[in-house]
Amino acid sequence: MKSTSSRSRVMWRYRVRQYTFGSFRRTFQPPAPVNAQQARARCSNGVLRVELPKEERARGRRIEVRSG
Repeated sequence: MKSTSSRSRVMWRYRVRQYTFGSFRRTFQPPAPVNAQQARARCSNGVLRVELPKEERARGRRIEVRSG
């Protein structure tokens, strides 16, 4: 497959954008349970990116219902 374009477009999705100089602390509550064991963070060009994967929900199980 070949594709050509005369314009390119970059799409950014931000949950939070914040500019701070010097020392700072930021706390937040994630909207859903997260797997803290797989949390990742990186700082590149002065931008901190934190990835918190959602926690896998417990799988349902089948329960036999007996009558009588």
